[in-house]
Amino acid sequence: MSEKPQFNVVDPWSLINEVGSLDYFHPHPALPEENEVALPHRVIRGGPDTRLVLVLGTNASGKSFWRRLAQAVCSLTTPKIEVIRTSMEDRSPQSQLLPVARALIYGSEEWESTGGISAHTTHAGLNTCMNRSSSNIFILDEPDLGCGEEVALGIGQELATRIPLLPPTTRAVVITSHSRVLLRELVPLQPHLVWMGSDAGDSLEGWFTRAITPTSPDGLSSKGTETLRKVTRVREWRASEPRESGDSPVPDVA
Repeated sequence: MSEKPQFNVVDPWSLINEVGSLDYFHPHPALPEENEVALPHRVIRGGPDTRLVLVLGTNASGKSFWRRLAQAVCSLTTPKIEVIRTSMEDRSPQSQLLPVARALIYGSEEWESTGGISAHTTHAGLNTCMNRSSSNIFILDEPDLGCGEEVALGIGQELATRIPLLPPTTRAVVITSHSRVLLRELVPLQPHLVWMGSDAGDSLEGWFTRAITPTSPDGLSSKGTETLRKVTRVREWRASEPRESGDSPVPDVA
């Protein structure tokens, strides 16, 4: 049995590079007829001192999978880096969190608004980072879930103000969001960009000004199925093949 891969994450750029080293982001023998990668994307380097990574892309382009890979990479560092995260996945009844823990972290939509929970968990997550003495990364998956533009703007402003004040123990902050209102507030932080999809642009401004073309529910379903098919083929190929020195690792992701 092959040993678990080990990674080195000390800042956001090394996190991007370690995730980007995985088989999903390179031409692969599991996809010979397409001669393409499972998860096409483009990385745009930000400012030299930024700790912020924005993961952009349309629905079903692989943003959530990139997030799970980042979590897996951090679990395989030496020493291990804690992942502090807020996500739609954890808020759902299918979450791996125990119901009591989920309620303590996120509250309950039985008596709280979806947007209110989003705003609260972003604020609480930043507070958690402020109080950590060990190395961590903070991942916010759609922190504006259920929020109107007014609340999304407020969340963006809080993130823009507080991220530069986080202690050095928070090595990186990763945010996925579709909200242009929220993302515009983060421009002064000069974030690194991971733009998922074959239509990835080359700048954050390009995300704001891109043309919007409609995607039908059936079209989105087909796109999601195709992305999953490619990811699954790469993952199953790696599981069935012996891993040689120098191979790009594929950590297990939940």
